[in-house]
Amino acid sequence: MLSRITKSILCLWAFALPIGTAFSPMATPITKYRASVLTLADATSADNEDDSLFARIGGTPAIKATVDAMYVRIIDDPLLASFFDGTDMKLQKGHQMMFLKTAFGGMKADFDIPTYILEKHSNSFDRGLNEKHFDAVAGHIVDSLVALEVPQDLIDEAVAVVVPLRPLFEKKE
Repeated sequence: MLSRITKSILCLWAFALPIGTAFSPMATPITKYRASVLTLADATSADNEDDSLFARIGGTPAIKATVDAMYVRIIDDPLLASFFDGTDMKLQKGHQMMFLKTAFGGMKADFDIPTYILEKHSNSFDRGLNEKHFDAVAGHIVDSLVALEVPQDLIDEAVAVVVPLRPLFEKKE
């Protein structure tokens, strides 16, 4: 499990986690799910002719597979599951797909990701959403990409895009 996560990812996580916090993404296998999804390493999309991370990962089919796999993990995570009680998961997955497409370069570049995140998570922040939850979700993103056989260099690049958003989730004292 962790052997697939390179030193560069661990290094990025090290600066993102509070001092003394151990990184240990959940390693819940998603083999029951993988049978019905393309692996990202095999996913291709004819409309992805640019060099963005979005295109190199495999475009919309790959992002959809990542989001689906990620939410299997998130819903099974006791730290995160309560944030999704009563949530329309189809709508939630659509929001997450838009975020990842944008963050990975598949949508218009002038989209204000920090403002979008703060607006979409305002109720969750009121319910205690913080950096621990961010770390758990980011770990599930990485685990999903690994389980879907995304090449390590693309996982490293995805982590480099997501980790700088962590300060948005840090508690403001």
